[in-house]
Amino acid sequence: MPVNSLTRRVADEFKDCMAETLQPDELRAIDAENRKRSDATCASHDYCDANMVMNEAFERLELEVFGDDGMSEETVTLWNEAWDLAQSEGFYSPHD
Repeated sequence: MPVNSLTRRVADEFKDCMAETLQPDELRAIDAENRKRSDATCASHDYCDANMVMNEAFERLELEVFGDDGMSEETVTLWNEAWDLAQSEGFYSPHD
C-alpha cells in the first residue's frame, strides 16, 4: 500500500528525532525488541517518552498537534500511521 507524502515526512522526522534522543545501540535494541513483539506496542517507550519525541517531530514540521478540542481525528490518524511506518522500517539507520 502506498504511503502518502505527509505520513512519510512525519515518519522520517520522527526517526530523526529518535536518533537525536537515543544512542545507536538503543535504537538497535528497540528494533530488535519490536521484531519480537506480536502486539502493536513499541519498545521505544522503554527508552524515552516516545510520545514527546513524536510531538517534537510534528512541531518541527509545523503541524498542529492539539487544537481547541484536543487532537483531531486526522491528527490521530497521521500520528498513528507515521508511527507504524517508522516502527516497521526500524529506528536505527547505519548512518546514525
